[in-house]
Amino acid sequence: MLFRFPGGKRALVNEITGHLMQIYNQHSFTEYREPFMGGGAVCFQLLQKLFNPIRKVWINDLDRGIYAIWWATINDPGGFKKRIRHFKPSTKSFYAFRQELLDKERLATMDVLELAMKKLAVHQMSYSGLGTMAGGPIGGKTQKSSRYTVDCRWSPQNVFRNIDKVNRLLMGKEVTVTCVDYKDVLKDASSETAVYLDPPYFEKGPELYQFCFTENDHRELHTILSNANFPWLLSYDDHNTIRELYRGCTIIRVPISYTIKGIARTFELLIMPPRFATIKQTELGAYLQSATKV
Repeated sequence: MLFRFPGGKRALVNEITGHLMQIYNQHSFTEYREPFMGGGAVCFQLLQKLFNPIRKVWINDLDRGIYAIWWATINDPGGFKKRIRHFKPSTKSFYAFRQELLDKERLATMDVLELAMKKLAVHQMSYSGLGTMAGGPIGGKTQKSSRYTVDCRWSPQNVFRNIDKVNRLLMGKEVTVTCVDYKDVLKDASSETAVYLDPPYFEKGPELYQFCFTENDHRELHTILSNANFPWLLSYDDHNTIRELYRGCTIIRVPISYTIKGIARTFELLIMPPRFATIKQTELGAYLQSATKV
């Protein structure tokens, strides 16, 4: 919503929030948690639809840079805007910021507003929004392109509008913003808590994210969700290992186009436990057929 993010759910946001709305209709919830916040498209789209019922929101990301963006947006929007307003994109700043954000010690100690601005800037300046995982900025080191330059995705006014929108959507709610392990976000969730999880991709995660999962991490997440008593919705890349892990759940395969290394067509999986599924098993085949044609 505020920044470009690899694997962001803008293209699937209506699909995902539609299922969350159906979950709400079946199992009313008053709290929403997102352990892998990333770009935040789903969270804020859902709040637009369920503004009054949702009273508590927990935003989390283990990447301290992403956490800083959301913390600054919610807790010090004026200070965050000031940092953004005074920044001018350049190839020099891209490489300098990327180096700082990849330095674990520097990342852990950087002032939160400075970190938020630099993380935002790196994602907006980077090729395909890959941030620290990008090989270079938009337009390359030499900036020979007249169309794609390091500042072509940098629009402070758009960011300011979205910062204001986020704060309007969170007005009057109890909001928690953390940078902790996802398990801490799930451990005390109740039946009145809906959780949307968008963990790092199984196959391409190490190429796309500074903080990714091992295969054991993916399996541990499955074990935790298998024993959960709260309604949850999970999104993943379409991979045989994920299909096998969640074979007892309702799995919906939806098409998506992405632009990393050119425009390509692929599929993602939306996964729900059977007792919270928003679609009956007898209807699943017809739904998949219609979804695949989108």
